[in-house]
Amino acid sequence: MSMLKYFFEAGTDRKLFDGLAISAEKELCEKYTGKFPVISISLKGVGGRDFEAAKNMLRSAVGNEAMRFAFLEQSERFTERERQRYSAVVYPDNDGSFAMSDKVLQDSLLILSQCLQKYYGKKVVILIDEYDVPLDKAYQSGYYDDMVELIRSLFGQAFKTNDSLFLAVLTGCLRVPRESIFTGLNNFSVYTVRDVQYNEYFGFADEEVREMLTYYGRVELVIPNKEIRWIFVDQIQEWFEEETVKDSRKMENLCRAFEENDTAAIEEGFNSYLSRTISIHDNSVRKNRKENFYHGILLGIFSNRDGWRVRSNAESGDGYSDISVEAVYKEIGFVIELKCAENARFDEGCREALRQILDRNYEEQLLDDGMKTIYRYGIACYKKRCKVISG
Repeated sequence: MSMLKYFFEAGTDRKLFDGLAISAEKELCEKYTGKFPVISISLKGVGGRDFEAAKNMLRSAVGNEAMRFAFLEQSERFTERERQRYSAVVYPDNDGSFAMSDKVLQDSLLILSQCLQKYYGKKVVILIDEYDVPLDKAYQSGYYDDMVELIRSLFGQAFKTNDSLFLAVLTGCLRVPRESIFTGLNNFSVYTVRDVQYNEYFGFADEEVREMLTYYGRVELVIPNKEIRWIFVDQIQEWFEEETVKDSRKMENLCRAFEENDTAAIEEGFNSYLSRTISIHDNSVRKNRKENFYHGILLGIFSNRDGWRVRSNAESGDGYSDISVEAVYKEIGFVIELKCAENARFDEGCREALRQILDRNYEEQLLDDGMKTIYRYGIACYKKRCKVISG
């Protein structure tokens, strides 16, 4: 989260990002680097044996962040009433702790963001790290309901009814149900470790892990056997099954294109799906495993199609076809062979796939099952792109 803080925060020295990939994005950096007031809070230490102790820890987390902006209390840009609102957040008790009332604590992020917007003339970025820790500790110590109510009020004020908010990012390890602390919030998106939109921007990418292993003289990590390999394929398939449900109309059109032998529509639909759902780092593995990766994606797409019988690596003819599908009621069948198009050699990969289908007679099982119309698809994939040939 500190990376985001230093990127957005007003007064940031842009040289911090020199030599990093983000510095190549000139327009983005010019628009966002050092342009916003930032409230950045970690809730890692918010906990205690009882609710009062935890609430005091939350006051401390918010109050210490508010103290970074002590200049607000003396600013001539504010009315006396506005200065008093800020003072209520940072005012100390007799023992030096923060004395803010429960109502001020619930409103604290809203108050602070409103003050910062007026001072800077810019809306505010709010960063909350480990937002789930107070809830986890509360659950373990028996005051979960009280903490949920407090966090719900704090976040509701800060994120739903806050006209001073430009952007908020919350991170945590636990998946907290929307109906708990996020009740009433309909303006946010949830991304987990299984989502790919931002996976190349946080943590270590596959290529970076390999570089570190090489630097320290470690051996490359590999999938040891077929059983473990198919566990990974199953996980990919399960994930993509969930993704396809979210995008059902496009998946319906893609599946129909396979039934109608419309290679242009198949290419368009599959390319669109790959560009939206995977990272170029997701398949940074050996060639044969890259084919398994795209294999799992297609199985996930096909799994929700009613009236289809889908087989994976099933024996047919003189070998085992990658994927065979029977649209039973339409008596249409098709065989798919996937190849990895190294260095974007798509045509070569597609032709190789079709030759394998024909040479090994993969459509034999479809004929035995009574399919009257049979299509053969050679699909070559490379990173987020594919090409499809029918033969």
